[in-house]
Amino acid sequence: MIERNFSFDEFIEMVCGDFYNLDIHWMRSYDFIPDYCLHNGFIGKLENFEKDFSYVCEKIGVTKNEVPRCNKTNHDDYFNYYNSYTYKLVVDTHFADFDFFNYDY
Repeated sequence: MIERNFSFDEFIEMVCGDFYNLDIHWMRSYDFIPDYCLHNGFIGKLENFEKDFSYVCEKIGVTKNEVPRCNKTNHDDYFNYYNSYTYKLVVDTHFADFDFFNYDY
């Protein structure tokens, strides 16, 4: 897959289709959370990293250090890359993530 140059639409079709079941990198995040953590643990989000990191540091009683931000890129809002077809593929494939992590559809 690395060797080919896919359009974004082709990539979405691939990782939401048969390839989804072949490579764990494209699976739902929900599938990696152990059952005992689903409702009894704290799961931080990258998009809330600073806030969630502070929360964890406070809970475990350690001093929060500044975490450097590396390799930041400038690009459009992720939603601008999707059309109605690719949007539906992602939502249908990753519905558990949208529900569990309270992401907007």
